[in-house]
Amino acid sequence: MQQADFERLLADTLAAHGRSSRTQETYTLMLRLFGRYLVDRRIDRTIDTVAPDDVEAYQRHLVTVRKVGYSSFNQSTCALRFFYQRCLGKTDWTIARMPYQKKRRVLPEILSPEEIAAIFEACHNLKHKALLMTSYSGGLRLGETLGLLPSDIDSTGIIWSNTPKSSAVLTTASMPMVCARRTVIRLRDSSMPERIGIGP
Repeated sequence: MQQADFERLLADTLAAHGRSSRTQETYTLMLRLFGRYLVDRRIDRTIDTVAPDDVEAYQRHLVTVRKVGYSSFNQSTCALRFFYQRCLGKTDWTIARMPYQKKRRVLPEILSPEEIAAIFEACHNLKHKALLMTSYSGGLRLGETLGLLPSDIDSTGIIWSNTPKSSAVLTTASMPMVCARRTVIRLRDSSMPERIGIGP
């Protein structure tokens, strides 16, 4: 059998298992890329005669040479697992020899104090500046910020969570933020929405 025959066998088997056309296309592509790897590396074996060691070497190639992301890596692993176990019946192959890759956790970029100050200074709308300072100073989530009422922040800078289920302290705000909030309240008129997280 040629490469195209193996790809057709994979696509037909996937279809028989009820997999979507998108999955068929993706798995077929992954098998094709594995076949190219065997040819490029001059590995004297066809796709149906490779050993688990060859698949392991290919996975290392994906990570160290091609530097694919975890999603592409796992798609390749899924495709090869399915092909060798379901299409070729290699049930004696140990699945642990073809591992999945965990999603890499990328830590958020931490802004410097100067960058934070620049963001605040670039905001000329006093209400918006108070909103940014409140959210940053208190480490609030977006939903918590948008749901804040002026009455949720007392004169000492304590931010309270007043929900139907609970009334608890969320966090303590910085004094500059408290001063900004007081200024916003003094300037607020009847046309300003009640919630400080919305409106112009």
